[in-house]
Amino acid sequence: MNKCFYLLLLTWILAACSSQTKETGDNVLKATLKETEVSLKDLFSRIEVIPLETNDTALMDHVHRIRKVNNKYYILNEDYPGFTYINILVYDAEGNFLHTIGKKGQGPEEYPYLIYDMDIDAEKDLVYMMSPLGMLYLYRTDGSFVRKMNMPEGLAYHNLQLLDDNRLLSWSGSTDIESDAMCILDADSAKLIKGLWRDHKTSNWAISGGFSYVYQDKVYFTPSIDRQVYEVTSDSLRIAYEWDFGEDNYDASSVRSRLEGLTPVDKEEEWKEMRKTGGVPYTLLKQGQTNKYYFTNVLGILGEIDEKGYAKNYFSLYYEKATGRSFYFKKTTEGLAIRPDMTTEEALYQLIPTEDLELLLPVLDETEKAKVMKRVEDDNPCLVKFIP
Repeated sequence: MNKCFYLLLLTWILAACSSQTKETGDNVLKATLKETEVSLKDLFSRIEVIPLETNDTALMDHVHRIRKVNNKYYILNEDYPGFTYINILVYDAEGNFLHTIGKKGQGPEEYPYLIYDMDIDAEKDLVYMMSPLGMLYLYRTDGSFVRKMNMPEGLAYHNLQLLDDNRLLSWSGSTDIESDAMCILDADSAKLIKGLWRDHKTSNWAISGGFSYVYQDKVYFTPSIDRQVYEVTSDSLRIAYEWDFGEDNYDASSVRSRLEGLTPVDKEEEWKEMRKTGGVPYTLLKQGQTNKYYFTNVLGILGEIDEKGYAKNYFSLYYEKATGRSFYFKKTTEGLAIRPDMTTEEALYQLIPTEDLELLLPVLDETEKAKVMKRVEDDNPCLVKFIP
């Protein structure tokens, strides 16, 4: 009788343990973190250039997010560090500017604060724009204002991702272990449905905005020090696949144990020490997949910054689904760093400034070269489509 009681008790504890439910998967991606020499031609079958129109209304400065919906591109843009304007620039498939969505200001249809992220519900024709202070501003895709909503109090919000079934994911990198960094909210009311992820603030913050991605209508969550990538199910997380770096694997649980019980200040210092000395030899930043590749950006041990503000110890890792081959590189042989701003099933998209477009010339066909040659110094970046 006692044995049955304890078995039942154990089962109950495991079931109720945490909202961070993780069912396991068996898809293991074996890849090496040894630097590879690779050309754009090795990775992509075609590269297309989408010149984004430049005018006094459509000036691109600091881009937070790009979405592609119904063959239009929606780009959340702000002037940095002035923040005098924050809006969404809308372009057609050829890069012609159409209109803006949203306006910073004090009016009833405006937002007085910063906007950190946005997403689009194509079926409802709704654009969600999120303030870090916990407000959602809803617009139509034609730019007309709909309404605003309050998100749950007590969090500094950094990212959002729409789910199916009228739900959305919110992400707060500044929460610590006592609060849920990732939550499911009702998309109509912004009320909390369920928390899904708790971790130390240092690890949450290291995710650096790339907390999720969408592939084949499924949403994936990508922690920074875990090699597992999770599919967000109806009310939990399921391990969808796992990176295996062989001798370069490290134990995320030992990292977390070193942070347990420390004050916030001491956690920050311990994290910095681990990042500089190799206790945390790398973090996984933005991840995603296309029909051909899984990919992730890898930030190695903290070190020098280059002239553009990027860490010099910053790598791209591409894993070819059909063959299991992996490519690990800082830049391609053409000198271009691949850091996608958006992915779809068939392609990766990256904003590339005018001064770097010449790196593409050796691999472009004549039609695409002609587009590049027309650009001038003060033009907006081009949205470049890399097709595997």
